Amino acid sequence: MRRQNPATYKRRQNGGRWFALAIALIFGMIALAFLIQKFRENYFEYGATIQGVNCSSLTVEEAAQRIEKEINKKTVTIQFVNNEYTVSYSTFGFQVTTTEELEKILAEEYQNNSKDYTLVSSTAIDQEKLQEWLETIPDLKEENMVLPQDAYIQWDGNQFSIVPELSGSWYDFDEVYQILLDDLSSGTVESINLQQLTASPKVKEENLTLKLEELEGFLSTVIQYQLSDGTIYTLDREIMKQWVIQDEDGNYQIDIDSNLPNFVKQLNEMVENANQELSFHPTGLENVVNVPTVDTPPSSSINQEEEVIRIINVLGSGETYQHIPIYNENSTLNTLNSYVEVDITRQHVWMYVDGVCIVDTDTVTGDVTISGYATPTGVYFLDSKTTDTILRGYNKDGSRYASWVMFWMPFKGGYGLHDATWRDAFGGTIYQGDGSKGCINLPYDMAEIVYRNIDNNIPIIIYKS
Repeated sequence: MRRQNPATYKRRQNGGRWFALAIALIFGMIALAFLIQKFRENYFEYGATIQGVNCSSLTVEEAAQRIEKEINKKTVTIQFVNNEYTVSYSTFGFQVTTTEELEKILAEEYQNNSKDYTLVSSTAIDQEKLQEWLETIPDLKEENMVLPQDAYIQWDGNQFSIVPELSGSWYDFDEVYQILLDDLSSGTVESINLQQLTASPKVKEENLTLKLEELEGFLSTVIQYQLSDGTIYTLDREIMKQWVIQDEDGNYQIDIDSNLPNFVKQLNEMVENANQELSFHPTGLENVVNVPTVDTPPSSSINQEEEVIRIINVLGSGETYQHIPIYNENSTLNTLNSYVEVDITRQHVWMYVDGVCIVDTDTVTGDVTISGYATPTGVYFLDSKTTDTILRGYNKDGSRYASWVMFWMPFKGGYGLHDATWRDAFGGTIYQGDGSKGCINLPYDMAEIVYRNIDNNIPIIIYKS
């Protein structure tokens, strides 16, 4: 018998062992793969989330049970117009109705990149429980619901304003039921807003803003007519609020067509035989100014048609206007060869006698920065004239004053022309802050010329250019 080499025997023995180990490893891997496959066929992979619920390593049945259990613990907030309710899903009996989708997810989950799944048609709530819950909600009881209301313009007898729309809280029970049924069935919603389900007003506040501005624009327009007796006749809110009417649809209108001609007719009655204006061409200017004749207004009447048109052109602007009525015939003084001319704007005085300018001087008129001190415009005639006299009155602080003048020529109460020896400058903008109390201040020598040439037949024309 041939003896085997020990080294060779040992190598053969080791080779057999490695072969057996390899065979065992292969069978082990096959078994592991089989087990993994069986696991994948019956259990969801780690991290799998369905309807927001962690379903790792659960079977389909276990996943369905866990989804129901976890979602029924959750709450949902349901908002109505006046109230909101936070309710547990268990109130509505959330359930997984079939496992078909779960089985499909399990079969395909290793082919997907995402581990987050949503059931589309396998979940539901108990319809009877939903119905019962809705029947307890005060917001759905008819006696608690309010119909929507359109915005509208209201009139309080003095001004217009907008009453905003009211959204209301009227719900259709069946519509609310169906929306909640659809939304709650998934079990994933946390909030349901039903506020927009109520009927919406057709007319909203923003739809009426322009109409309100139009109406208030008419009532806010002020047109002032200064009459020859010094009174002011005004077209304003107090008169036009009587013109407010409602049409057959309840909308407010201002009836201009019917009422404005009557207003102009009344204006004409007031100024007829009492008011006129002088169309006057100022010295050194191209334009003509209309100066009201205050002292001796001849008979005149308004061109009513033109006056109506002029008013219509400014109504609705919301602005304030000073108008002299449009006369049928502009009244003028018969002869205008001799007169005293006072331009407040240019702070200048001229005097013409028989067409010849004998005075051309700067002046200081009433202080326009103090109420009641401005020199009045218009056509006046001398009341009287006096030399060497004291003018007395009150300063703006209430103290009395006494000013000596040599030439005093009053034409309207305490208003007059006179010398002002206390002044060392005239003209410019002195009258804006350091003007007189309404009189026309003149240099001494100029006042003397005016005094010696004026009488009560020579008009004093005061205007602003």
